[in-house]
Amino acid sequence: MRTLAQFGGDFIRLPNVGERYLRVIVQLPLIQGYAKAASARQAYMSYSEATLKHPELSQPNLGKIKADPVKYVRYKNYVSHMLFASDEILSNAARAKAIHTNST
Repeated sequence: MRTLAQFGGDFIRLPNVGERYLRVIVQLPLIQGYAKAASARQAYMSYSEATLKHPELSQPNLGKIKADPVKYVRYKNYVSHMLFASDEILSNAARAKAIHTNST
């Protein structure tokens, strides 16, 4: 296993390789941010599609829905999908705000 000092020696002896290490290290958070944003967009689009397919679930009549076991399961899945999409969007927004705050 290499120590931090050995990696530091690489930066001194091989400037091109050290520069490449640095570029990769700098780019990793950006790539992760883009992936997280894409995941949030995909979750939101999936939730929007579910709302278009089943508009009755966005403004439910719980009495009718609970009377039919199939509709009730569909409604519970719809709500869990909504919560997942909301979590993805909010966590991405919090991360973007933290990055913006740290960069200014």
